[in-house]
Amino acid sequence: MIDIHCHILPGLDDGAQTLEDALAMAEAAVEQGIHTIIATPHHATRSYDNEADTVRDAIQQLNTSLYLHNIPLNIVPGHEIRVHAKLLDELDSHKLLTLNESRYIMLELPRDHIPAGINETLYELRLRRLVPVIAHPERHTELLSEPARLPELAEQGVLFQLTAGSVLGHFGKAVQKFSLSLCREGLIHFIGSDAHNAIRSIDQLDAAYDFIDMRIEEGLSNHYRQNAYHLTENMEISEWNFHTKKKRWFAFW
Repeated sequence: MIDIHCHILPGLDDGAQTLEDALAMAEAAVEQGIHTIIATPHHATRSYDNEADTVRDAIQQLNTSLYLHNIPLNIVPGHEIRVHAKLLDELDSHKLLTLNESRYIMLELPRDHIPAGINETLYELRLRRLVPVIAHPERHTELLSEPARLPELAEQGVLFQLTAGSVLGHFGKAVQKFSLSLCREGLIHFIGSDAHNAIRSIDQLDAAYDFIDMRIEEGLSNHYRQNAYHLTENMEISEWNFHTKKKRWFAFW
């Protein structure tokens, strides 16, 4: 498995705080069958600004430690970038990282609203031949209350990544119901652990995949796994063709 969203780099944000924390997360990942993690430290939040060179240095150090501890896991670069006014300037200044140096860039919306200039930002990213991947839309306040905004964003070429813990109900029943609805509608393209700590843990990814197959459709988890591989290889992301007729989730949510 590949985890495309993980806060494993020690001391950079609210994820792993020490090397020991990071190694413990790495061991748990390997036990789950994960062989590659895209490290996605926060950038442009109120508390964290991790620029590209800082992230690359941290990845090199962690990969060295993994090798010395005989942990067969590869960490590759990424960012979870809060949408902000200087995003495009920082991107053009090479301060931001795409996911494994691919065309895919992970964005995080402000917690409780969609920025007024989001359409212009998405347009500019398309001009730069980048594909936005919005992290954990199921936990976003405005999207929960106005779910029809998701297909509007999808029409602009946005992809969506769901958090494993949301699928499993760790953020409450409302978030879990919304998460499964998004999967059924075909709006989700990836599942990530978003692992930080014991609550958002890396060992939830495999369980979320199993739950999705059981509750939605057999084989859907393999589709998400394949998309994660395609992302890391800078390949096209495919859509899932459901065997059963889908309902319009926003008609009853």
